Amino acid sequence: MSIENVIKDSIKVKEDILADVDFLKRIENAAELCIKSLQNGGKIHLCGNGGSAADSEHIAGELLDKRIKQERNK
Repeated sequence: MSIENVIKDSIKVKEDILADVDFLKRIENAAELCIKSLQNGGKIHLCGNGGSAADSEHIAGELLDKRIKQERNK
């Protein structure tokens, strides 16, 4: 598979997501639940196996990095 095809496939996935209003709403609802949980002192649990574990670790790192930067700026 060429790099061009990989990029085209990635674009197609994003176009499909944008065209699926129900899926976009579910993503928005999930984000709102996560935000509310954190605002109320709750947690977000992430897990995965293999590549999904790496994705979970990355997401956790991104959230932690943003929290650390916000606390430093207070």
